[in-house]
Amino acid sequence: MSLGHRLQKFNSKNHRRHYVVIFCENVRILYLYGLIEYTFGTLTSSVIPSLHHPQSTIDPTHNAIHIRRMNNSVIQSIVITSDLWNGPLTVYSRQCKGCKPCSIPFLRYLKDSKFHLRNTSTKFERNDSMKSSSPLLPTPDLVVVENLPPGSVRVIENKALDFRGAVVGHYSVAVDNELYDLNDHYSKPLFLGDKTIIRSPAEAAINSFALVCLIILSAYAYFQNPESLDYWTLPFKVIHFIFHTIVHIVPNWSSKDGMEHRKCLRIICGIVFGISRYIVLLIYLFRIGTWVFGCVLLVFLLTIKLKFLGELIKTCVAYVAISFAMCQGNCSGMCNVVLLGAALQLAGSGAFYYVGQVHGHFYKPWLRDKERKWIPYHVTSDLGNALFLIGAAYDPKSATPLAFNQPGSHPFPTCWWGP
Repeated sequence: MSLGHRLQKFNSKNHRRHYVVIFCENVRILYLYGLIEYTFGTLTSSVIPSLHHPQSTIDPTHNAIHIRRMNNSVIQSIVITSDLWNGPLTVYSRQCKGCKPCSIPFLRYLKDSKFHLRNTSTKFERNDSMKSSSPLLPTPDLVVVENLPPGSVRVIENKALDFRGAVVGHYSVAVDNELYDLNDHYSKPLFLGDKTIIRSPAEAAINSFALVCLIILSAYAYFQNPESLDYWTLPFKVIHFIFHTIVHIVPNWSSKDGMEHRKCLRIICGIVFGISRYIVLLIYLFRIGTWVFGCVLLVFLLTIKLKFLGELIKTCVAYVAISFAMCQGNCSGMCNVVLLGAALQLAGSGAFYYVGQVHGHFYKPWLRDKERKWIPYHVTSDLGNALFLIGAAYDPKSATPLAFNQPGSHPFPTCWWGP
């Protein structure tokens, strides 16, 4: 029986049960009201292979919702989490007040335990303490590192991350109502007064400075020769730097809301600055040649599930292709700029990936004053990204050389501006 027929059959019974299930999958939120036993039977019947301890696999990088049923002295709760990259919807059930913790398949639980609401007076409420999806340690995936030297900060190891690395953009976890950053990825947050905080001040400064430089250089080039501007890529570069700056200013955690703090804004900014960057890269790749564009696009599609490793491969392939095209013949000094930018970004991102794979994925408190690297990996990566986007300029069919990309008189590696 299809889902539509099941819902039609249910609606004909005049049994309006108030269910609210929020299923979060990165940027998509689906609200399902009504028949949980039918809808979830259809949605999850093929994606729940096993069950675990209620606290064993709660992924703090994803969303969790507590649905609570108040019935006399018994409180039953279901925690629903989803992993966009790693697979199944996992459901954890727990009964308290005289009952031992249990963990059984969600469909069987609905069918056998008679967890059904028979009237409209049942109340649901969100568990505010779980807004940041903070599990209590230890768990099989997140464990506290023991035997550290005296005075060391608390360190959390994530043993669940595989060769693909972390999900792009998910470099923090909230544990025990505190935020932890992965392997010195970000710069130290900066406090402005007592309540205002900049999440990653060094990265925000790099992107905002790059935005100012791009605007000034573009304005200068426009007054020199309006036709020298690349009107296809320039708007997307500006958009990228604006939203990239915002995402590094807005904190991704607060003591009140946990990792839900400004989450919608951060998701939108992340989507916009990420897509705008890829649009710029794809425009240059298309100008190089159709076959290059097709091959790189195929690489993009093949690595879409490889998390951070996939992002690293996509960036490497695109940067190498564009840099190679710009450094042909009597190239300009922009060739050196994009080569330096590509080297810095790949070095920063590559070192971050290497450390995680070789030495492990360790999280430390985001506000710590000690045990920090002089130059965080993301600072190096963002600096390289800014140099590459500012220096990238390639359009072989343009009648006028693009701004600041006038061919010089020497081939690579002695490329420079002017005759």
